[in-house]
Amino acid sequence: MLANEIVKGENLNNQLEQLKVALESVKKNQASLSLLQNQLVEEKDISQKLKKKLEEIIAKSKAIEQENLLLKSETAALKTERSNFDRKADEFEKNIINLTEENTSYGILIDGFEKEKKTFYTELNELKLKLQESLKTVTELENEIKIKNDKSENDLTREQLESTIRKKSEEYQTNLKREILKLNSKENIIRDLKNENENLIKELNLSQLDFNKILQSKKKLELEIKELNKTIEKQHEKESTIAEGTEKAMNNVKEKDMLHKIKQLEEEVDTTKKTLMVLEIEKKNNEQTIESLKSRLEEEEKNSEELKEKLNSRKNLDYNNSEQKNSIVKVKILFFF
Repeated sequence: MLANEIVKGENLNNQLEQLKVALESVKKNQASLSLLQNQLVEEKDISQKLKKKLEEIIAKSKAIEQENLLLKSETAALKTERSNFDRKADEFEKNIINLTEENTSYGILIDGFEKEKKTFYTELNELKLKLQESLKTVTELENEIKIKNDKSENDLTREQLESTIRKKSEEYQTNLKREILKLNSKENIIRDLKNENENLIKELNLSQLDFNKILQSKKKLELEIKELNKTIEKQHEKESTIAEGTEKAMNNVKEKDMLHKIKQLEEEVDTTKKTLMVLEIEKKNNEQTIESLKSRLEEEEKNSEELKEKLNSRKNLDYNNSEQKNSIVKVKILFFF
């Protein structure tokens, strides 16, 4: 009976040692779990930062692509507008050249008409001189007629002279009127040509103004195209800068690999979370087991103390009994002797 109690006590001590070892391992597991949890949180933060940076890079790239498309469309529109301006400028230059040539030809015509006018005026002056001479001749004839009348010459000679003078006078007047009409018609033509030339000069001046406006618009357009080219160059520089930043961010990992790695990290985080949940449940179960073992250990310690007390009391009793037996034996022996 005593040996069983001793064996039972030793077993309880062994169980107690095992429980202590299990408790230490649980503490170590808890420390490693908290470390693993911290590492997972850090990895998750890194993966989230990488994902966010990648999304920002992709968004910037898309925005730059949109801006490039807009700049390309604006450049194409400005180039089309510039070609239209160039075409209009060429047309105006041709019109100006044609107008200049036409103006030159009209100037030549006007100069010719001016020469003809001078010639006609010369002829007119000559006709006037002839008319004056004719008038002198008529006067002289009239004087002759008067003289002949005074001399009482025959009437036939006087009438012939009068008719001759009248015919010549009418002929000169007719020729004079014809020449005057010709001169007036040529003066009208010259006047019309002068008016047309003035209109052409006005049109030429207006065309020159329009041409100057077109040249100014062309210069303005060229400046806008230069500014646009500068903007495009800046945009290309921005693109190259972002590309360099992207390469640095990516380093040796491509975009797909990074996304795959992020997914793997997220999956690992989820798996670790599940593992942690299981470990937390095991931890709680272990804690409950430890508590129950502690309470059981306390009970066993109490029982062992009680057993020790019982053993001690039993030993005392056995000792007393053995002493009594020895005394009885001694008495019997003494009594026997």
